[in-house]
Amino acid sequence: MESVRERLWLWGQKYHHLHYKLPGQSQIEPAPAARYLGIPNILIVRYGDWPPLPYHPLAESLREMKQVVWSIAGAGGTTINGQESDLNEVVALAASFPNITGAIMDDFFVCGEGRWTLEQVRGYRQRLHQFSRPLSLWCVLYLDRDIKTGIEKFLAEFDVITLWTWWGKNLKSLEENFQRAITLAPDKHFLLGCYLWDYGDDGPLPLNAMEKQCETGLFWLKKGQIDGLIFLASCLCDLDLETVSWTRRWISQKADQPLKP
Repeated sequence: MESVRERLWLWGQKYHHLHYKLPGQSQIEPAPAARYLGIPNILIVRYGDWPPLPYHPLAESLREMKQVVWSIAGAGGTTINGQESDLNEVVALAASFPNITGAIMDDFFVCGEGRWTLEQVRGYRQRLHQFSRPLSLWCVLYLDRDIKTGIEKFLAEFDVITLWTWWGKNLKSLEENFQRAITLAPDKHFLLGCYLWDYGDDGPLPLNAMEKQCETGLFWLKKGQIDGLIFLASCLCDLDLETVSWTRRWISQKADQPLKP
């Protein structure tokens, strides 16, 4: 029987700690961070000039992961050398690494739907689906920043929608915002993003907020309303954060529960 653990993901990323007033510079790589938390699936998402080309060494280090989703547009819409997307590189990588199962566009709506046309996004999805084994197209949707009339046509082009709350203080409206999101995109696959740091306010996320994300997400997962939980990010796992330690314990206690009774 499938366990909760099989539906857990880690957001793999690297950035300078001063960007978000973190208490130190991370040195941990994505795969060891995933092992530390006990998470079998990972997303690799571009931030600035990371990850560097060629991608093969990083992908090789992730062979132990059950599933890998790689960004074709990273934080702030960043791509290699300002390309329209990194789709060509990711599709080529997937040919050598069978655990790559999809591609993600980060900050899609933050960048403005005008950055990519509907036809471009539809083309990305079609190319991913036409790969030798169909790959899924993911996006990021901020529940407290992005939800507005008019985005439905873009959401319809994605296979998987990851849901995030940028400001920790807005987690009080998590349930309400989730309902708004699923109304905008019925019949889609959703994953709940769980921040380990309050990026909106550049400070530690209270443990009660961390617990709310995890327990609410677990409840939705077991009810079949979402397909998984994502923890952000790998580069926080060696910074001695209370949220990281708490989440590691929570995963060890909850992850081997059966997904369905």
